Amino acid sequence: MLVSARKPSGPGWTDCGSELMTALKVFETFMEAQTPVAEGEAVPTKPFVYISAADAFRPVVPSRYIESKREAEFGILRKSADRPELGIRPLFMRPGKSFPPLLRVGSGIPPPLRRGNSGIP
Repeated sequence: MLVSARKPSGPGWTDCGSELMTALKVFETFMEAQTPVAEGEAVPTKPFVYISAADAFRPVVPSRYIESKREAEFGILRKSADRPELGIRPLFMRPGKSFPPLLRVGSGIPPPLRRGNSGIP
């Protein structure tokens, strides 16, 4: 299951607390869908991927947004550790930047304009 909270909007991104609660609720729902393994049996590993955020773009990205992402990561780890018989392995992805589909990674120039600039040294 892949979890990605939507990007907060508005001045100051004041809804970071709701992003945290949403992430934890989705993880709890994932946990409820798992079947506990009986004692003595091998516990299969089930990955849970949470898309977090890298702490790379302050002050553009408010610190509270990054802090709420870290709180969600900690909450997911804690809840996972409380139920080891479920075999959930949290994975946290911390992308530094998301690129729209028309842009190539590492380039701020849209593809149609890149073709015209290809001969410029």
